[in-house]
Amino acid sequence: MKIFLNSKKLVLIASLVFLVLVVVVGCGGGNSNQGADQSKVEQPAETPKDNFPEKNITWILPVGVGGGFDVMARTIQPYWEKHLPNNPSIVIRNMPGGEWSIGINEVFRADSDGYTVGFFNIPGNLTGQVTGRVNYDLEEITWLGIVGEVPYVIALSPRSKYKTLQDLQNATQVKIASEGLGSTAGLGVMIAAETMGINMINVPVAGSSEAITAAMRGDVDLVQYPIESTIEYFKSGDLIPLLVYMAERSPLLPDTPTIVEAGYEELLSVVQLTRIVGATPGIPKERVEILRKALEDAVNDPGYREAMGGRGITYGSPEAAARAIEDGLRLLEKYKASL
Repeated sequence: MKIFLNSKKLVLIASLVFLVLVVVVGCGGGNSNQGADQSKVEQPAETPKDNFPEKNITWILPVGVGGGFDVMARTIQPYWEKHLPNNPSIVIRNMPGGEWSIGINEVFRADSDGYTVGFFNIPGNLTGQVTGRVNYDLEEITWLGIVGEVPYVIALSPRSKYKTLQDLQNATQVKIASEGLGSTAGLGVMIAAETMGINMINVPVAGSSEAITAAMRGDVDLVQYPIESTIEYFKSGDLIPLLVYMAERSPLLPDTPTIVEAGYEELLSVVQLTRIVGATPGIPKERVEILRKALEDAVNDPGYREAMGGRGITYGSPEAAARAIEDGLRLLEKYKASL
């Protein structure tokens, strides 16, 4: 009987040991699988590579076809495309009107994906911001770079009865064509007329091409635009240069006196066109750098420089563009009462 009880105890002990081993092994296996599952969850997902640009880019020009901005954009367009990855097309879209504000608003309203860029006219485009006539802030634009800085020239219509600066100052009314205060041309001619004592009436136009045509026909007495936009008309006799906004005479117009010679040196800091390319605010940094690098390479491309004939080509960094905006805003505050 004693042996029987011992046998029963042995069987019971063996059974208990077996159950304990099953539980331990089972729990160990469960923990191992759970750790594997956690390992899978905790690993960060790979970020898909941004293959920007993957579609066409729209370049908004807030001016009509044929003027200086339009010509420069269409000249640089193929070179900017050339230096962008993936061979995208840059589609130029002219949106004149509202003293540049229609096109600028389009850039602001676009998605922040880098597929919409714009062309800006500084300091002229800052006028609406200083006077509160627009709802955007150009300091928020993603600046890509300066592509041109160009001196201006006062150009007379050959059909005008006014032939000298004194004639203009003595006139009861002088008709001038410009896009209005939202452009550097319109802003500059207004400040210049006020400074030099010329009684001006502005005839609004969509761009320099339309303004120059108006002067050639005799619809207005003068226009004030960059040398690059007017030089061919001076050569043909369709326009007559009066004064150039430079400290020294231009090699392109050696017989034309400067605004300094006329006694108005202070106008040099006002009537100066800076052409800047910018994009919608909030674009991812990686995409911004792609656009900036390609634009810089395009401006420095020998083919582009040859196509432009060296006229008005100046590359400036995005930081220089931002400073131009800051300087322009400070400058226009001085003339705010006249704007």
